[in-house]
Formats: sequence, structure tokens, C-alpha cells
Amino acid sequence: MPPLHSAGLLAAGMGKPTANTLAAFGQVPALYRVADKIARSVARANWNVVRVVGESGRPIEAVRRNWSGRLMNESDPRQRRELLTRAVAAGQLEILPSHPALDMWERGTDDFDATTTVYLIELYLLLVGEVYVAVNRGAQSNQPYSLQPFPPTAIDPTSSSNKMTFRLGDRAWTYPAKDVFAIRRPHPVDPYSRSLGMAQVLVNEL
Repeated sequence: MPPLHSAGLLAAGMGKPTANTLAAFGQVPALYRVADKIARSVARANWNVVRVVGESGRPIEAVRRNWSGRLMNESDPRQRRELLTRAVAAGQLEILPSHPALDMWERGTDDFDATTTVYLIELYLLLVGEVYVAVNRGAQSNQPYSLQPFPPTAIDPTSSSNKMTFRLGDRAWTYPAKDVFAIRRPHPVDPYSRSLGMAQVLVNEL
């Protein structure tokens, strides 16, 4: 993940064009229909956690890279499921029936259920190519419990290399920087500090 303390990254989503694109989602019907449909399909997907079993004569890391690349590059859900089924049948991957990461992914927050959380993550990526996801920890266990998504426009200027603060309306959230990660779709002009969402390209044509 990119370093959250990078001044360029923190500033990447704070400009007026990004805020305008987020606002356009509720103002441009064609944009709403497209982005909402894609985000809903992602949010309703079934998720799996798999363990790399390996393959005779090949390092486990090589098997992981092979299947990770093939599964991520396959856009057709049916073909992706078929690839996963083949990998499991070949004994190279194992679908885990339970895993703490899957529990966290499927667990909602005080604000949203799990489906809405995933919906927002995908929606921010579609609109502006960037989303910040904070890890909520259990009050007693201090273990990762759930995920809290934020648009880049929510980053407070007081954020630093040690802590991240997000503000939306009259609410504020502060997390240790290590508990926040960025998911970005890099802008080809400056992939290290700028992001690009589908809507930023299409909004002027809709």
C-alpha cells in the first residue's frame, strides 16, 4: 500500500474536482445508474479466503503469484469461479471455511452493514479512484474487528505519519496511521501521487 504520510498522496484527493465528482453521483442520473449498478454487484459478491497449498516441484510463492494474477485479471465472474474450482481440484489452493480476515470483511460497523461497507469502497474507487479504509479494533481484544471506509475528501489536514483523522459533517474519526490503508487506481500521468476514477473521465460526457 502507498505510504499514507506522503504529502502528495494526502493532497491527491483534496482538490475541488474530486469533491465535484463525488457530488455528481447524486446529481447526474446516468452516472448514478452506472456506478450504483457496478458497486452493488461488487458488494453482493461472495468472498473467499484461500490458502496456497503449493505444487510439486514449484515454490509456493510461484503458485501464489500464478493464481493470484489469473484470478484478478479475469473479469468474468463465472470464469473466475471456474478458475478457482480448477485450482482447488488440482490441490493448489484450499478454500478456508473460516478466517479472521473474512470475518472482518463480512462484519458491519455501527454505521453500515457489511454489504454497504463494500459498496462504499467500490463506489469511491469508481468515482475518484481512491478510498481510505480504517480498521476498527475490538474494545477489549484490540484485535481488528471491522472496516470503515472514507473518501479522500474526508482526510483532515491535521493527519500525519502517526495518525489519520477523517471528518465528515460534524463527525470525526482518528486512527493510528498503521490502521489505515489506501486503495488506489493510479493516474497514469502521476501514478505515485494521483488517482483516477471512472467517473472523473466520463462525467463531462454524461
